[in-house]
Amino acid sequence: MRAAPASGSEVIAIDSGQAIVSVERDLSSPGVLAVAEHELAEAAADRAAFAGQSYAAVLTDGATWHLYGMTDRRLRLLDTHQRIYTQVNADCPTCQKPASPLSASASSMTAAS
Repeated sequence: MRAAPASGSEVIAIDSGQAIVSVERDLSSPGVLAVAEHELAEAAADRAAFAGQSYAAVLTDGATWHLYGMTDRRLRLLDTHQRIYTQVNADCPTCQKPASPLSASASSMTAAS
């Protein structure tokens, strides 16, 4: 069994879907992203060798999602999705939450009344 990654990420192996998912706190720093990618590459390569099948790899902090394929124990970026936050949660002034379509429509209905 491998020790937990030094960065504090959580790595989840999904054998039936042939995927490895790594969840980090914040990927906005290039240094953190590089370390997380390295750790994810090792985890995906180790899991692929153990299971005898290839794995897709996903790296996320909840706001940014990176999808990778594996080539010779190295990650190859296939796609990136950036979540755009549009509303600050009033209960958490330092947190940003995506606006819910329901809350946006309720707000506009209240304003129109």
